[in-house]
Amino acid sequence: MSDALAQQIDWEELASKGHAPSAGCSLLGVGYEDAFETLRRRYLEDRFARGLSSEKFVVGPFGSGKTHFLRQLMELAALGDCVTSEVRLNKDLDFTKRRVVYSELAREIKAPDQADHGIAGLLRAMYNRVVSQVRSEVQVEFAEAWIAGLGSADLKLDAFARVAQTAFQSLRLDDEATFQAAARWLAGEISDGQLAKILPVGAVPADQQNHWTARMELSLFQLVRYAGYQGTVVGFDEAEQGFAVDRRHVERILSMLKSDVDAMADLAGGSALVLYAITTDLRERMDDLPPLHARLADPGDVGFFRGNYVAPLIDLTFRQDPTDHLQHIARRLVEVYAQQHSLPGGESVEAATARAASMAEEVAAKDQSSSSRRTLVKRVCADLLDIPEVGDPLETREF
Repeated sequence: MSDALAQQIDWEELASKGHAPSAGCSLLGVGYEDAFETLRRRYLEDRFARGLSSEKFVVGPFGSGKTHFLRQLMELAALGDCVTSEVRLNKDLDFTKRRVVYSELAREIKAPDQADHGIAGLLRAMYNRVVSQVRSEVQVEFAEAWIAGLGSADLKLDAFARVAQTAFQSLRLDDEATFQAAARWLAGEISDGQLAKILPVGAVPADQQNHWTARMELSLFQLVRYAGYQGTVVGFDEAEQGFAVDRRHVERILSMLKSDVDAMADLAGGSALVLYAITTDLRERMDDLPPLHARLADPGDVGFFRGNYVAPLIDLTFRQDPTDHLQHIARRLVEVYAQQHSLPGGESVEAATARAASMAEEVAAKDQSSSSRRTLVKRVCADLLDIPEVGDPLETREF
């Protein structure tokens, strides 16, 4: 798996923008090893095994590594047999419109044994996983019993269970048209009257869609667990953009977050971990709603990085020595790159590592802000790709 991830790393993109790669964050990540081990053991294993769900908020200023943290955790989750979904709450996704947000979650969802993203692929992966557990001669009976069991699985939304049953029966019967209709509804197309004519559910009016999709999300988590996966990890990245609405909506959003935190805590058999990446200023605005502030406060005033793994906030501004941290990042970039590629001019790994470490010292001395990570990543990756720095023509480079 590590080799596969290393081959997917886009080094040119790293050299250009310096932000978290879409794949390979678990290979490149350094400095939070204890944190990820804690999350893996306490949440992805222990709490998920008990059917428990939680929400956490990854906090830090721009460039502090929030996206990298989310993606690294989701890669670890996929290795641990979890379903994952990364949703970017950019300015085009108004968080108050739950159906839109849910549809994006469904569009990006992916099982570890799924070839592509999306609800349809997830449903196929679930069905194949179930029937593969038994001998071929009893697969039909086993599938029928498993599908029927959904009716008594106590999903948060009965209609979700009924449509899921229709989807799985359609897979069993090779009825692709009905399966696609069910998959579209489960992906959020709940107001479509044509789908309602095919499926055992009516079209949902606009004034009820927020309520329905909130319960659909919880039901989806329960369905993932029912299908035998360890659990679900969802990362809402750039959440501060999705929450950047006019003032009259801010209190509504904060109230919705409070409700979500409560709903996740009360969810039975969901085994889900939902994370929001937010900036420090948005975290401070959450104090405007006292009930939410109370839920997000560190229990006993002891934070996550001080050993309190149940703390809802993961504050990335709580950092180690910045120079040492940047040097670790620089060394890891060289190490991973050298495993897959030749270094420029046949240079040794030792020499490239020493130069990268020097870059880390320079960046740390010049830039004390959180964006120093991105600055360093761009410099080191450009160096590995033999891209000259400004004022350093390629023909004058020495190694």
